Amino acid sequence: MTNARPRHLPVSRCTEREVLHKDYRAGTISAIGRVIERRGRERGSNFLDLLRKARLQYGCEPYDIGAIFLGAVTARLRRPF
Repeated sequence: MTNARPRHLPVSRCTEREVLHKDYRAGTISAIGRVIERRGRERGSNFLDLLRKARLQYGCEPYDIGAIFLGAVTARLRRPF
């Protein structure tokens, strides 16, 4: 009997999305951060949950919250649990 690790570890697919801020005065869009989605499959409102998380984390003032939105998927991360 050996205590060797199994060859195939379960792997979770994570998705990294870019958090963007639109400046309505200047008309520019700038990247302000990233949010990682760790859910492997859709559970109803993954995108809305990520948007809520990004707005709470990166929004400083109440008028900033409406200007923060999520961009495209920047990376698909694979990490073992």
